[in-house]
Amino acid sequence: MHSEKGARAKPMLCACLSQEQNKMLIVGLCGKLRQAAKEIGAHFFHESFEPSWIVLENSAVNNFMLSSLELIVKLNPKQLHD
Repeated sequence: MHSEKGARAKPMLCACLSQEQNKMLIVGLCGKLRQAAKEIGAHFFHESFEPSWIVLENSAVNNFMLSSLELIVKLNPKQLHD
């Protein structure tokens, strides 16, 4: 992740409506995004730049966000408070 003046960047997720009906687009700057996507069976996309994206059914967004938060806290609990 990018950092500014030595500070470690916090994970970031952004969700918005997709062009596909009943789908959401999740874009993230978080190394745990792939693992969270695998846990809920979502398709994960990553190219040669830092952000990654996932397209989810609207009904799966809440579970994905909870799964992502649990992974971040489990793997690096201090990161949320720095």
